[in-house]
Amino acid sequence: MHLTATTLAVAAATVRMCSGMTVAPPLLPGMPVTNTVQLKRSQASPMPHVVSEINALDKAPMPVTYATPVERDIAAPQEEIMSGLTTIFGYLLAGLTDNEMELLKACVAVSSLADSKWARIGLIPTALQAPICNTSNTMPTATDAIVNSIVHQSIIFSTQLINSVNNTQRLATMCRNLNLDLLDYFPVNGNSVKDAVCHAAGTERAPQPENNRLRGDPAAVSAARNTQSILFAILYAANAQTGAELSDLCAQAPEYVEKLSAEHLNGSLVASTLCRFKKPIPIPVAKMMLRSWMTRYYITVLENVSNTAGWRKWLCSNLDAEKMDTVGLNGVGLLQQVCSDVNATESMRAEDIAFDF
Repeated sequence: MHLTATTLAVAAATVRMCSGMTVAPPLLPGMPVTNTVQLKRSQASPMPHVVSEINALDKAPMPVTYATPVERDIAAPQEEIMSGLTTIFGYLLAGLTDNEMELLKACVAVSSLADSKWARIGLIPTALQAPICNTSNTMPTATDAIVNSIVHQSIIFSTQLINSVNNTQRLATMCRNLNLDLLDYFPVNGNSVKDAVCHAAGTERAPQPENNRLRGDPAAVSAARNTQSILFAILYAANAQTGAELSDLCAQAPEYVEKLSAEHLNGSLVASTLCRFKKPIPIPVAKMMLRSWMTRYYITVLENVSNTAGWRKWLCSNLDAEKMDTVGLNGVGLLQQVCSDVNATESMRAEDIAFDF
């Protein structure tokens, strides 16, 4: 999702009634808010498989080892990926508003993001503003979020594929072996992805037989959805400046589970993940988490978009770790995981992976 479709609540404007008490509208973390009423903390269940490293963030110093990648120049493909990811995030946020007033106030809230934590972790302020501050006369819908997520996720995935190997011969092999049916099970446009890879390889795209259409692995599709949901929660929480802001976001999260699910995220997982954060996330840690979960998503999709025998073995032998680093991925970690999955029969599930910070 210009990666498909990734949060919890957008800054809104009108006061809501909940359980007989007046509550604040949903907040954009890190943005100034007036007349905010303290909410009761949500009782949403935390992710059962997320280990204690999350709570350790309360005590641990900021890991300075993550500072080096923060300062490096970002290549053009990485800019394209971050622009796409930010746009998806913006559409997801816009789809959570209930009326024009909420959307307007959300637009005002995101109008000055140049010095925000979101900008400092790599999101593109103008790309976030565009879906929220749209000039159309219609309210954004879950369908808008889904459609635009597919468009941008297709761009992101194509860019990452093209930058996963180091010569056109390997790209041509990818072109031949990507399966449209399997691609379409994930939130990407299979034709767009395959066309982009084949074009980059300088080769003709062979027609794919229409008979015997393949079905995607439900476990892999679910894992990709859950990984995107966790990534959305991380992005949403990353802009928070205080623990109180995070507490408010957690308290409001259950109100948006249904809308998030309509946007093809796992709404309950978004809410429970958001409630795992107790203190603001340091910028280097947020960057590392973004890279980590984008890598996990990419692995899940990459391993499951070809029905060619030996696909994972070919990936293990031909992926280029250094090139993948240039498109927001952990190249070494990705290559190690793919090689360890060569003989795996089950897809990696997002809920089985611990946060690594």
